[in-house]
Amino acid sequence: MAATNTVATRVVTIKAEPLTPEAFAPFGKVLDESHFVLASNEFPFFANLVTLQPSTADVTYVNRHHDHNQIFATLGGDQMVVIVADPRLPGEGFDPSTIHAFVSDGSAAICFHVDTWHLAPRGVGDRTARALNVQATNNSVYTERVELADVSGSVVRIEV
Repeated sequence: MAATNTVATRVVTIKAEPLTPEAFAPFGKVLDESHFVLASNEFPFFANLVTLQPSTADVTYVNRHHDHNQIFATLGGDQMVVIVADPRLPGEGFDPSTIHAFVSDGSAAICFHVDTWHLAPRGVGDRTARALNVQATNNSVYTERVELADVSGSVVRIEV
């Protein structure tokens, strides 16, 4: 009989909290009527519509952009779960328990600070959501990505 290699994956559960400007401030800005000037060190921005995965999908990685902000805004009143971690954390030895999750009420647009760990927001529960994404055109040049299984043998599950 052939031997099978199975690796136990640790599940880290993060409870989502309501998205408020104050709670989200360490990671970015909840946009309002005031102007927010986007930063990009080298490349122009693009905008596109994306379909967000449901929040029931495991979080297997986080990434961050060292050179630009990124905006997400859901369309049609769809709620979204925003998944982030402190921009001061190093990629090496990234601890998945440092991830935060926020649930929008469907009316918010958010902008990540440069270097905030994140991934595309998620729809709430088993629903997808449509969103506007705005980011730098060559976003892979200055992007750092951490696979959670590689650094901690983990996945993250978001509890909404």
